[in-house]
Amino acid sequence: MANLDYDNTFIDTSSGVINYSDFINKELILFSNYTNIRAIPCLVDGLKPGQRKILHTLIRMNQTGEIKVVQLAGKVSEKAAYHHGEASLQGSIVKLAQD
Repeated sequence: MANLDYDNTFIDTSSGVINYSDFINKELILFSNYTNIRAIPCLVDGLKPGQRKILHTLIRMNQTGEIKVVQLAGKVSEKAAYHHGEASLQGSIVKLAQD
């Protein structure tokens, strides 16, 4: 894996013009790394950040019984600043509940 100079990956948007080369070589690198962080489970606990937010919300709510998926999704987006969409969050909740 190549060493990336993250100090040089942000585009200066004050000029108003962004060329394709800068966009591909700078902004897409940041987006790709962020996507990998969201998609690849952590080696420590085997959870993705979204799954960790779901479990954290359940622990803070002291939830031991049943709860509807939509209700839990609303609580997670409210308390854990989940901003990737309700459908994505609901899918993660359902997958966590399955064997």
